[in-house]
Amino acid sequence: MKILSDNKLIRPSGRSFDELRKIEFIPNFISHAEGSCFVKYGETHVLCTASVEERVPIFLKNSGKGWVTAEYGMLPRSTHTRSGREASRGKQSGRTLEIQRLIGRSLRSIIDLKALGERQIIIDCDVIQADGGTRTASITGGWIALSYAVKKLMQINKVKSNPIIGQICAVSCGIWNGFSVLDLDYSEDSSAEVDTNFVITSDQKLVEIQISSESEPFEREKMNELTDLAIVGTSKIIDLQLKAINCKVYSSIELNLPVPKENGSTFEENALIKSSQTTELSGYASLSDDSGLMIDALDGAPGIYSADWAGNSRNFNKAIEKIDYLMRYKKDFNAKMVCVLCLTWSDKKFKLFKGEMKGTIQLPPRGKKGFGYDPIFIPSIQPFSNKLLTYGEIEPEFKNSNSHRNFAFNKLLDFITNDK
Repeated sequence: MKILSDNKLIRPSGRSFDELRKIEFIPNFISHAEGSCFVKYGETHVLCTASVEERVPIFLKNSGKGWVTAEYGMLPRSTHTRSGREASRGKQSGRTLEIQRLIGRSLRSIIDLKALGERQIIIDCDVIQADGGTRTASITGGWIALSYAVKKLMQINKVKSNPIIGQICAVSCGIWNGFSVLDLDYSEDSSAEVDTNFVITSDQKLVEIQISSESEPFEREKMNELTDLAIVGTSKIIDLQLKAINCKVYSSIELNLPVPKENGSTFEENALIKSSQTTELSGYASLSDDSGLMIDALDGAPGIYSADWAGNSRNFNKAIEKIDYLMRYKKDFNAKMVCVLCLTWSDKKFKLFKGEMKGTIQLPPRGKKGFGYDPIFIPSIQPFSNKLLTYGEIEPEFKNSNSHRNFAFNKLLDFITNDK
C-alpha cells in the first residue's frame, strides 16, 4: 500500500493527518444502569455503564469520601480472531489491568470525591468491536456515563452539589510512516513508529500521556506535534460530549442576532451589554466576553478599545505600531491582559467572571504565534525559567492554559460545577 504521493500523506482511511474518525455517542443505551453510553470511534465500539453502590472500599470507610473506579474487558470476537474470555482463564491480563486503572484514575481527576459522599461509582467498559483506541473511547464514553449517573443522584437528592468538577476525554495520536497523525485505527496503530494516548480536560490540561517509541527514539519536536494534534482532536470531542448530555451551544451568528453596540466604559459593562441583548432576543441563557490589553503608561489604554485600535479590518499590526509610537518615551512597560465573561439567564440575572494576566510590553514585537497583541506581551507566567517569551513565541497549549481567558473560564467552570 502506498502512503506517499508527492510527499503527501495518504492514510488507509483516506483521512487527513488531523482528522478524527466518525465519533458517535448514544447515551442511556442500557436501561438498568444509573448511567450509560454506547460510544463509537469509527469501527471501535465500546459500551460504557456507570453503576452506583452505596458503599466504598475499606480504605475509604468513614472518611466522608466516595470513589470512582473502572473495569474493562473485550468480547471474544471484538477482534479479528477470537480471544478467550479472561474469566475462563481465571485471571485478568496485564493489559486489561493497566487499561482499567487508566480509566479509573482519569475519571477521578475530574470528580470531587468528598462531594460524592461515601458511595462508589463503577464504570464498566466493554469493548464490542475493536479497531484501535479502545481505551480512549472508554475514557470518553465513561465520562458521559458518569455524568448521567451523577445527574440521577442529584435528582433523588443523594448528593447536594454536582461532584463532577471538570470534563475529560481521550484520543490517540502517533507517528505513522514518518507523519504525525490523529486518532489511529488498528491498521495505523499496529504499524506506528510512535504510539501515544492523551487524556485531556476541556480547558486543555493534561491528565495523562502514554507514549512509547516502537522503533527508534524520536525528537521532542515530534512530541510537541502530537500534543498539538491531541488538543485539536479533544476540543472537537468535548463538543460532542456536551451534545450527548443534552447541552446545546449556539453562536449569535447561528441565531441571526444583530451585533450589539459596545458603548460601555468597562469590560464588565460591555460583556453585560452583549450577553443581556443576546438573552433578550433569543430567550436562552447566554455567555459573552469582553477582553483587551491595558498598559499602565497609557492610563490603561487601549483597554476596552483594544479591537478598535486595529480598525475595521482588524489590522493589529497597525495597532501595535500605534502603541510603539506612544511608548517611545515611556519607562513603565507594565501591562495586563484582561478578560471578563458574563453569563446571563432568561430572568435577567447575571454573573461576571474576570481573569487577568499581568506582564510587560515588548517592543519591537516578537513571534508569529497567537493573534492580536500577543507578539508584544510578555506574560508573568512563563514556560521556561531562563528566558522571557511573548505570547507570540509561546506554544498555544501553554498559552491557552495560562491566559486571562483561561482564568476567567476556570472561574465560570467552578461556578457551574459547584452549583453556587
